[in-house]
Formats: sequence, structure tokens, C-alpha cells
Amino acid sequence: MKFSYFWWNEELNLLTEASVDSHRVWIQVDKPRDGPLFRKTQACRMQYRKCLRDSQNTETVSYTNNLHDALLQKMGKRSGNAGAPSLRVLTNVFRLTVKWTRIVSLTILLIISRK
Repeated sequence: MKFSYFWWNEELNLLTEASVDSHRVWIQVDKPRDGPLFRKTQACRMQYRKCLRDSQNTETVSYTNNLHDALLQKMGKRSGNAGAPSLRVLTNVFRLTVKWTRIVSLTILLIISRK
């Protein structure tokens, strides 16, 4: 069964591959505790973990704040069950907005990294 997190992105895929590759090379040379291979392995690992934490935190905070602001505006205009169908539509719009924002930012990162 294939499973992925909603905050997972292409940058994390690339960092995972780089980290795994550098770790494999490090193991093949008998796991030195100093030198350029050790430093590269540690740098790849730290970069991957930092990006992982940032992605988890950024997606949660930005999605929650956007949705919260929209709900506050929506609840001020209506009361009772009158806004229930519109609330589902609004929630779906925000999910799509977050998804497209992620795609655009990944595209920009890939363009920048190629230069």
C-alpha cells in the first residue's frame, strides 16, 4: 500500500535520494568518523531533516491560518446552518489553493536549482 504525507514535496524526494546515496557511499568505505565523506553524509542528513521539519511545520501553520481567517469572515456574514454548503466549497477552494501554491513553489525551486 502506497502512502504519502500531504506536506511531502519534490524537494524532499531529492534530499532523500542524496542522503541515502551519500550514506551508502559512507558505508562502502567502512564508515569513517572524519574526512570529506563523513562531512558530506552528515551535511546531506542534516539538510534532509531540516527540510522535513520545515515542510511539516509550514504546511500545517499556513493551511490552518488561511482556513481560520476564511472561516472567521464567513461566520460573520451568516448564522445557523445557512452557510454549511458554502463552507464545504470554501474548504475545497483552500485545499486547491494550498496544492497549487506548493506546485508553483516547487517549480520555482527546480528552475533556480538548474541555474
